[in-house]
Parts: sequence; C-alpha cells; structure tokens
Amino acid sequence: MFVASRQLVASPIRDHVEWRLLDATVPVPLPGWPIRLWLAARRVLVVLAALAFHRIDVVLIFAPFNFGRLLDKLAMCLLGRLFRKRVVLSFRSATRRAERCASLLESIVRATAWSCDAIVCQAEPAVAMLAEIVGSGDRIIVIPNWIDLAPYEPIADARRPTWQSDEPAILFIGRFDENKGILELAEAVAALRTAGRRLRLRYAGAGGAGEKLVEHCRQLAITDCVEILGAVDGEAKLAAFRSTDILVLVSATEGLSNAILEAMACGMAIVASPVGATPTLIADGEGGFLVPPRDAAALAEALNKLLDDPARAYSMGQRNRAVVRARHDIGHLWPSVLTALTGRHVTTDGREARASGSPQS
Repeated sequence: MFVASRQLVASPIRDHVEWRLLDATVPVPLPGWPIRLWLAARRVLVVLAALAFHRIDVVLIFAPFNFGRLLDKLAMCLLGRLFRKRVVLSFRSATRRAERCASLLESIVRATAWSCDAIVCQAEPAVAMLAEIVGSGDRIIVIPNWIDLAPYEPIADARRPTWQSDEPAILFIGRFDENKGILELAEAVAALRTAGRRLRLRYAGAGGAGEKLVEHCRQLAITDCVEILGAVDGEAKLAAFRSTDILVLVSATEGLSNAILEAMACGMAIVASPVGATPTLIADGEGGFLVPPRDAAALAEALNKLLDDPARAYSMGQRNRAVVRARHDIGHLWPSVLTALTGRHVTTDGREARASGSPQS
C-alpha cells in the first residue's frame, strides 16, 4: 500500500496537493500481538500529532480488509472526524474472507465507513459487498488500482515472441503466505520438471511461510532450479520482472494485485486464480490463464500451455500491457483521486481544485 501512496504522490496530482506522507504499513513477517498493538498505537499517535500540529485539510487512509489491520485505521478515521477534516478511506483489498471474526470485522468496517466522507474501492465487485455491509453505496467511489507505467515500459519494449533463454523463467512476487499458492507453484514446477521441462522458478518476497517454502522445494528436489530472491523493491523488483517470462499468482484470496498490474505493464503473460478483482484484469485464455487456487495439477497444465507456445504468451503479454495502459495508468486516474479528496469533480487539468485552493493531505 505504501507503494501505491508513493506512486500517487509522484503523479501530476502533486501540482494540486501538498502531501504529508505517513507510513502506517505493518512489518512482514507479522510480529506477535503485543508488538503489533504497540506499533498500531504508535501509528495512531503519529496521525494525532500530524492533525494537531500541521495544517491538514484531508485525511486519506489506505486500509486492508481484515480485522487485525483495520482497527488502527478506524482510530485514524475517528481522529480525522474529531478534528473536523474530510476523511477518505481507500480499501486496497475489499474481498469478503472466511475469518472467524467475520461479523466483528463487518462491524469494524461499518463503524469505519460511518466516520468517512468517502470510501474508495478498486473494482465494481467490491461495491455491492461494501454497500451491503455499510447499508448504502452513496459514498463509495470506484477508482481502479493505479500504476506508474514509466519504469516498466522499457521492459515491455524489450520482450520478443520467444523465451529469453532455453530455460523459461517463472516469477512469483508477493508475501510468502500459503494462501498465496506458493507451495502449489513449487509442486506444479516439480511436475513439469518430471515431464522433462527445463525451466527456472524465482520467488521474490518475504513472510512467515518462507522456511516452509524452502523445505517444500527441497522435498520436491527442485532446489537446483529455484531462486529465493527475498523482498525486492525499486531496481531489484524491475530486474526480477526483466529476467522472467511468466508471472504466477494463484492466491486463495486477493483484491486487485499490484504484482499482477506490474507484470501486465511489463508485457508478461500471467497465470492467476479467479478471485477478487483478478478476473477484471485477466481474461482466461487472453491475458493468460485462470486456474482454481490450491490446484497444482491445473496450474501445471496452464503453465504447460504457455511454455509450449511462447508466441502466444507474447501476444497475451501485449494484450495485458494495453489493458493496463487503458485502465490503470496513474496519469489518467489521478483526477479521480483528487475528486475523492476534494469532494468536487476535478477535470484532467485540475482547474476546480486550483479554484478552491490546494488541499493538504
């Protein structure tokens, strides 16, 4: 979410908004509950200090849709309301999950929404769900997840309808969590290797399931073709996309994945699961393939189809690139964000925002 914040701040919206950016992300892997509570309290105090000692007109809060990480965001929303600021909450992964505290989670979402002037979600499927929980869709605004295309364009330009080497490279990028399908991906690669495929698998990320992933690869006897890159950002992330051919993200739950958007911008074919907003990005058989989560056999079959036909994979990647350019370019979406921040319609030249002054968020 902090990546989305940085890309937004660097977009043309910077000419209309003076930003005060506070990092409220949660560390990975997650610490124990006492430390998590302390960190949450500290984040809330940072927001309180900003509201008390700086001129703030609008509070924009990025929030995940889960109980453990939403409580402090509720406190931030209430603080914004207490200081009589406009509060905009952006859900970055609004999908209903089978949590043991689901009813309590929905109560927290309802209370958080009550304290906001506007709620931003990433895709139409989330609108009905949020409207059902909140009781009304009046304040819900759909703004697709955005991406700054500039760093990825050279990578996409360099792609060709052939694999980069005689060992095509598959990439996973994200949190090391079993719900992300990391173990099934290893099993699919093991099956392909047994069938005689030559390929490489790169995992980029960090998380609590990292050690289990390494052990799983060892048991499958694929450590010679697997690379664990660790958490990547900036140039290291670009290098990971540049050196690989196919992205795989077969999560059990997902919102609208930044990793998928980045891979699409790089002109890559993608194998993903049809959860959350992913089907709005990847049309099965057009931008890649959609397979059920936790199904290593189906994943191996989809990868086999792509590996058999690099020209088709290239065409899929070009289609993905066009979709991202048309629907997710921050250069086109920033006026919608500014509209949410100001509560008034803003055109692409930001004239109405200038007429009413430059808000500080």
